[in-house]
Amino acid sequence: MLKKFHFSSFKTLFSVIVVLSLVPALVIIIWTGVEHGSSLEESVRDEAFRQVETLSMVQRVISQSVYQTLMTLSILPSFTDGDYETQNMVIGDLLKKNPEFVNISTVDTRGRVRASASPNLETGIDLSQRRHIREALAGKGFVAGEFIIAYVDQEQSFPFALPLRSREGEIIGVLNAVYRLSVYRTIFDRLELPEETILGITDFQGIRIFFHPRKKTNPVGKPIKQSVWQGMQNTADSGTLVDTGSDGIRRFYAYRKIRLSPESDPYLYIVLGIPERNATRPSLSILYRNIILIAAAALLSIIISSVLGHISLGRKLKSLILTVKQIREGDLSARTGIVDSESEVGQVAEAIDNMANSLEERNFERDKAERILSEALAERETLLKEVHHRVKNNMQLILSLLHLEQQNSSSIEDFSLQLENRIMAMSTVHEMMYQSETIAEINMEDFLERLGSVTRNLYAGLVIDVQAEQLVLTLEEAVPLALIVNELLTNCAKYGKSPDGVARVNIAMGSDAGNATLTVRDHGPGFPEPREENNPTNLGMLLVSTLSEQIGGKVSFSSREGAVVELSFPLQRV
Repeated sequence: MLKKFHFSSFKTLFSVIVVLSLVPALVIIIWTGVEHGSSLEESVRDEAFRQVETLSMVQRVISQSVYQTLMTLSILPSFTDGDYETQNMVIGDLLKKNPEFVNISTVDTRGRVRASASPNLETGIDLSQRRHIREALAGKGFVAGEFIIAYVDQEQSFPFALPLRSREGEIIGVLNAVYRLSVYRTIFDRLELPEETILGITDFQGIRIFFHPRKKTNPVGKPIKQSVWQGMQNTADSGTLVDTGSDGIRRFYAYRKIRLSPESDPYLYIVLGIPERNATRPSLSILYRNIILIAAAALLSIIISSVLGHISLGRKLKSLILTVKQIREGDLSARTGIVDSESEVGQVAEAIDNMANSLEERNFERDKAERILSEALAERETLLKEVHHRVKNNMQLILSLLHLEQQNSSSIEDFSLQLENRIMAMSTVHEMMYQSETIAEINMEDFLERLGSVTRNLYAGLVIDVQAEQLVLTLEEAVPLALIVNELLTNCAKYGKSPDGVARVNIAMGSDAGNATLTVRDHGPGFPEPREENNPTNLGMLLVSTLSEQIGGKVSFSSREGAVVELSFPLQRV
């Protein structure tokens, strides 16, 4: 079949050879480009899915937080006894400290508002037509509602409700909490996402209740595109799909169905869409660039081969003919003697080697990037598990403190203040933990300053001086230590005031030989006498002793020109 092809000159033949020699490389480039495009598409899908999982975790934390808040309120005496005046005070104070809520209110069995944290929701307004109110009155437990424009501030919101029961267990009303959807806008803006990426949230009917960034083609309160809604209905609780959105942009969509319990129907759908062109554009750009580069290399090779062939082809052919003749006559040691690294064959071989090196280099970088991405994903999953574990432990600790304070508090105000102090102390630990470079460590000098500032905001006439080394503690040490310091500062604020009415507190913390020492001293009258040394009787000091044992420490109480508490405990390795 090769006889059918005739070439008028070696110049033409060399040009064809050059072109044909580059064909395999071109095929490799095209094939690699297609593979690279598929890899980028998969990466975009994975990125969208990871971000949706992160947002769904945030929503689950939000719903759990709302549940804990409503459950805590529901067991307070003022709520079980129908004391609406006290209810107004409690939920009003709670709303001021939790701006993520639009409002918290209680309604009676007819669905009429009886107490409201916001004055914009007047007593007597009928909420009985709201789905979550009806279901809560029907005894369905903690329920989620549907998209609403809140009476308060006319803000886009999402409601939750919990039945309110009397001491006898009879339903006497509903606790209603309305959560701001705008919180997702802040979360979305913190994520590093490609341009034209969208975040959408729908209720159980497919009604768009949140969309960011805002677009006229995707109005809130209207159904999302039917094909996208159907795609989410026909699969499991989470997944990805490709579709063109209402704004005409084709995207990779990742979604997650949110349920209050595994048995309940989804009450929210979180959807994140990343434009498809973010995956195809880079791969096509690289493919076109490489094709242009190989075309330029082919053109250059043809020109060089033509020039060099014109100059030296005749001499080389004579040498080749002579060598062939000598070999034919039996001289197997004959050589052409042509040494020319810049010949057409040499240039083509060098070009192919360079191209192979380039491809190998790129494949190595891609494998490296995939490995780094895999390690980052594994680290993130480990981190999420750790966060879940810590949240669970702290929720259990809060419940334990709640039960202890219920049994020992003399009034609802004292109960609320003590519980607030301890939760804020734990909150300070977690806030500093998430702001630090590593989630496992807390800088104690900054922490003690911050905890002292929190306590000063709650008690008037309290002056705190902190002298601490640059110690770094683990979260397991920091949470009990936060509660210990909170109890000691609260005790100083109540009982350690000098004759001028000011409670001056000195906090010192240092370390020696692997042990940390915390000293809290006031300048008041000291501990009451007589008392058994190191044998506390009130709840606060009992908590100090118990929490000290939890971190393996020893605590002592003494009166030396005021009350002095010293805690020594071994430092963990961080």
